[in-house]
Amino acid sequence: MQILVVDDEQQIRGLLTNFLKSNGHASATAANGREAWQKFSADPRSFDLIITDIKMPDMDGLELLARIRNHNHDVPVVIMTAYAEMDFSLRALQLGAFDFIIKPFEWTRLKSIFTNLETLRADQQEIQDILPYSSAEYNFRIPGRMRHLKTVTQFLQQNLAPFYRLYGMDSARYGLAMMEAMTNGMIHGNFDIDSSVKERSWEEFTDLIKEREG
Repeated sequence: MQILVVDDEQQIRGLLTNFLKSNGHASATAANGREAWQKFSADPRSFDLIITDIKMPDMDGLELLARIRNHNHDVPVVIMTAYAEMDFSLRALQLGAFDFIIKPFEWTRLKSIFTNLETLRADQQEIQDILPYSSAEYNFRIPGRMRHLKTVTQFLQQNLAPFYRLYGMDSARYGLAMMEAMTNGMIHGNFDIDSSVKERSWEEFTDLIKEREG
């Protein structure tokens, strides 16, 4: 695997890169979240895993993780933490971290994370292999409330993610297109509001939406 190691302590970066090399993995390093984001965003597919510390200057590990997920990248992220930072670790898992390791490192623990990740990658590859021969259909009865559209869009993006990866599609762009299509359908179809109302008065347009939402 190609792994990006992120920590503001050079000694930690050195320990991890030596460990990774001895276990057959290639690595790159970054001294903080901002540098890591620059390297990752330049070519997101070049890294199979990111291992990052939580507390760092100039963008910490949580902000790095949030930025990765907000851009719909699904690269696994492992968080490095100390016992005193366990609350941050739980927050990281909520943000979509794959796992976390506690300093000082237990190398057997890190190896088990790699094993779990490789098993997951193998399972995902099997899914990718059958995707060209599969199809998906979803039916929704969406109440006449604009707020439900974002939830439906997020559900579709999550469930269609394997198809996006298979065909090299930009999930963010297609998510916006779905959101726009459903919004237009609800406003002009369900609510029967003509686009000329928005052109005439934005305030009248939004008031009419609220009125017809009930």
